[in-house]
Amino acid sequence: MEFVFDSPLDMHLHLREGAMMERVTPLTAEHFSGAIIMPNLVPPVDNLDRLQKYRDQINVA
Repeated sequence: MEFVFDSPLDMHLHLREGAMMERVTPLTAEHFSGAIIMPNLVPPVDNLDRLQKYRDQINVA
């Protein structure tokens, strides 16, 4: 039996920040069609402003 996933999702992805994000984000984009990002950061992403800034960092990476 063989399973082929043409367009998998990463349902629990920690991108972190800085160099780790810059390394992980392109690899994830290459191998997955989407991801659920888990931003376990200090300070936490707990308001709209921080969420937008984190999203912008991800888009640049």
